Amino acid sequence: MSLQSKILEVISDIEKDKKSRKVMPTHALLTEVITKAKQAGITREEVLEEIEHRAYWGEIEIGNTINDKFIKTV
Repeated sequence: MSLQSKILEVISDIEKDKKSRKVMPTHALLTEVITKAKQAGITREEVLEEIEHRAYWGEIEIGNTINDKFIKTV
């Protein structure tokens, strides 16, 4: 599985989990993505680089929250 698909899967899993638990908002926070990606053996730098790349190509949306950044699949 490629790094790209792993990162997108991590983001999607976080969103699905929040939707199933009816937690609002359902977007993933950057800290959540980094934590879950580390469990899959992906470094913080790889996560940040891949997220930036995926946002550039319009596959995910990134924005600011008060204390973190949010990430959601498009």
